[in-house]
Amino acid sequence: MTDEVVQTNFSGTLQQRYQRNLQALQELMPALHRQFVSYQPHKGLEFFAAPTGEVNLRLTAGGGALYPGDDPRGFCERQIEESLQQTRLVLPEVVDNPDTLGQIHKRYVAEGIAYLSNFTQEPIFANKVDLIPNCLFFGMGLGYALEALYARVEVANLVLIEPDEDMFFAALHCVDLASLLYFLRDNHSLIKFIVGGSPDEICQNLLGAYEDGTGFMAPARCDIVHDSRAQMAGLKERIDRIYPLLFKGGFFDDYMFGLCHGIQAIENGRGFVRADFKLDAEFAKAPVFIVGNGPSLDHDLPFLRSHQDQAVIIACGSALDTLYHAGVSPDFYCCTERVPEIAQTLACIPDQDFVRQVILLASEVVHPDTAAHFAVAALFIKQGEVLDNLLWEVPVRRITHMNPLVGNLGAAAAVALGFKEMYLFGQDFGRRVGSEELHPQGGNLYKKGGVSIEGLSSYALGHVVPANFGGQCECGSYFETGLKVLEDLLAGCRDSVHCYNCSDGAAVAGATARHSAALSFETLPLLDKNRLKSQLCSQTIRWSDHDRFATALLRQDMFEAVVTRLLKLLESTPADRKGYLELMTQAVAVLGILEQNKLGHISKLLRGSVEYFATQLLQALYLNSDPTEPLKVACRIKDNLCNFLRDAVRIYKLAPEYVLGRHRILLKGKVGFDHEYSKAPPLPPVRELVPKTYVDTQKTFIKRYA
Repeated sequence: MTDEVVQTNFSGTLQQRYQRNLQALQELMPALHRQFVSYQPHKGLEFFAAPTGEVNLRLTAGGGALYPGDDPRGFCERQIEESLQQTRLVLPEVVDNPDTLGQIHKRYVAEGIAYLSNFTQEPIFANKVDLIPNCLFFGMGLGYALEALYARVEVANLVLIEPDEDMFFAALHCVDLASLLYFLRDNHSLIKFIVGGSPDEICQNLLGAYEDGTGFMAPARCDIVHDSRAQMAGLKERIDRIYPLLFKGGFFDDYMFGLCHGIQAIENGRGFVRADFKLDAEFAKAPVFIVGNGPSLDHDLPFLRSHQDQAVIIACGSALDTLYHAGVSPDFYCCTERVPEIAQTLACIPDQDFVRQVILLASEVVHPDTAAHFAVAALFIKQGEVLDNLLWEVPVRRITHMNPLVGNLGAAAAVALGFKEMYLFGQDFGRRVGSEELHPQGGNLYKKGGVSIEGLSSYALGHVVPANFGGQCECGSYFETGLKVLEDLLAGCRDSVHCYNCSDGAAVAGATARHSAALSFETLPLLDKNRLKSQLCSQTIRWSDHDRFATALLRQDMFEAVVTRLLKLLESTPADRKGYLELMTQAVAVLGILEQNKLGHISKLLRGSVEYFATQLLQALYLNSDPTEPLKVACRIKDNLCNFLRDAVRIYKLAPEYVLGRHRILLKGKVGFDHEYSKAPPLPPVRELVPKTYVDTQKTFIKRYA
């Protein structure tokens, strides 16, 4: 047989394998099929047969082989075996955060943690278990490593990440991917491919890969790195950094309070910003001061006093207290929190006329007690909240990028209202290295005898970031998340909004660093702020048909029906780990289906909590390598989930009166309800954010310009 004939047969085999794999992709993964059905590689791919008969590859003419030696498959099998021996399963950490509010989600999570504490968590390596719950597989290679992994161990959910489309295209010619995909389908094992794209796109697609009900598995990671190129190492490092943030979701009580607060705002006649709201050009181009309560605000208070009538001023949270004492009259007040304690910080300002003349800028989740301090409100609907699902047809302006810091809401609200020129003051995201304080001295609320931040995790400072005017700024995870959210907001409006960062804290990508002393505002005209407020108020929505929102849209009958279906599903007790993972995937998938119709609010209320309990159940399943004891522990966690669901039905029937704080009366002093093996604990004591002994000696607001 001539070399030409041999080469023809070799090429024909590659092409046949490619076509068979494409057919499987068309049936099982149509999006991936569309990506590669007419794909043309960007690099020259030179296939050649190794002595063992396996296919190897040179990426460039005359270049080295992708796999060293004469046996590509054997090389990959040894690599996988070594990886499994050295890779320890990263199990989810379910933290028992103290519940200061009285929430059933936290009650049953805490019960699960207390039960799990009776058992010793052993270190588990991937080669010692019968089933890996979740695997991130970096690099397709020619597919031999993927085949070797499944030949060695079962994987419930695998996400393969390959940024190089050429490499995946080559693999389609080299291995029988079709047979593997059909086997996994028939065995109820899940596999997803993320092929090509920028690092940002890959990270976004990674989040999407878990939207099929497997999100609860994401915190349990077993990483297999088949391709150790520098490009892959950098991508993995980035994924490691942002991965914990991808899967942080809300839970039932939080969403429930937000829903009821939103309905209360509707029934109380609060104004919601219309979706088609548009500022007059005069105001759109006016400077907007976004004022946070970071320590550097002290330095800029003289500037704010001098120019307060030439700019729109948005006070973010406790910055209102500092501006009150500085003689600066803000136009808007931002609040992100749904807890009632924020109202205490407003009530302790002696001159309530100062508070009432400010317009409340918030989303619908703001607590009714907080809103009651303001004569006028301009509310948004927070994208992703329950009311967003219920009122999807109502033309109310949605808002994003408003958490975790109240300063995030200040900037997001300014953008949502259409302002084009923002100036950040006191938005420090921590404190400059060498400083002692986290709040300005010009305020009174955080001084001795006022609000204490001692022990609050949100104020923890763990590392440093570049500072705005050179040097470094002490930051923490909470502040850093807020900084990243602000940078994402600015990146999305870079062509329409200009932002100046005058704060002496963290540098903000997308904002121009500028000292207030370098700003020239002397020639700017005075703003007619009454007309601005009138324009805003004239473009808000108020509802009168309260019953429509409180009864028809809530669909309490369907909520109970969905929970009944989940409880029926959870009656079964699986015999092995995979059975439990399939059970919880099915439970989450039931809620996922609701997101495609007008019952999406029910999914929003329940899905985060169900996934959280599923993650805790997964932790129980892998207490040690032998599944005998873990399966019994997992059954107990499943029972906790069922009790949570039963309580959720009874609490949902209390909507829309289930307002945070007032829920204490509705629950008769208990967190949830009694069950056979779980008695409802008493509600935690009411929090006192502002001590009763706190005194503010400035009884009247005095506007000052110097």
